[in-house]
Amino acid sequence: MKGSIRAKGKCPNCGKAFTHLRRVGYICADCKTTPSRFYIDIFWKGDRVRVFCDKTGQPLDTYQRALNLQATIQHEIENFTFDISRYSKAELQKYWASTLLEKFLEAKLKTVAPSYMRHYKKMVSTHKEFFNTTDVREIRKLNIVYYLDHLNEKGYEGKTAKNYMDNLKTFLTWLRTDLEMLSTVPSFPTVEVQPFDWTWLDAEDQIRTLELVDEADKPIIMFLMLHGCRPGEARALKIKHVDIL
Repeated sequence: MKGSIRAKGKCPNCGKAFTHLRRVGYICADCKTTPSRFYIDIFWKGDRVRVFCDKTGQPLDTYQRALNLQATIQHEIENFTFDISRYSKAELQKYWASTLLEKFLEAKLKTVAPSYMRHYKKMVSTHKEFFNTTDVREIRKLNIVYYLDHLNEKGYEGKTAKNYMDNLKTFLTWLRTDLEMLSTVPSFPTVEVQPFDWTWLDAEDQIRTLELVDEADKPIIMFLMLHGCRPGEARALKIKHVDIL
């Protein structure tokens, strides 16, 4: 097995080093205390490195957790997929979903209509709550399916659930295209949305309604009528977005 499992620190009572009992763990022979932190000591490409946490940033707080991680590292080395940076907490934090969702929100809020900002922030906050310290490079379709189940459990279904899933897909696409962190975006499950039965005003009702609008507000109302924009979209419109030629 590659690497050695070592105890971090010494006995808090007598200050002596812990004794290693093969496949059992570490213990202080005198005080019978056990360590609360472990690490894997490994030589990799000519350098000595120490692994203190797994890929999620979870510290090695039990001997069994250290054994499991040692087996995982052995498997990765044998299959040429071992990457020491994935076991460094400082490096891992750069790939945490919560860290990158903050950057995503900061970048995207500049393009979001003011009336939609609160909803946009809520969607991103819900993503962060679920994915938290998940490495974005490890997100697969199954994780996304579980997230959809999570949304349904919170009462978000139909069009609302689809909006959340579309926003998450936008985030993963942003990681792939803008930050080049992902080679591909996982496929997403289909969210069923029942078609809404719209009740449209006919032309005569629209004209009568427009007559009741204050003169100062008529230009934007007429713009909405003619172009089919949402109020938030019209309010966010800038001169640079309009080609009057």
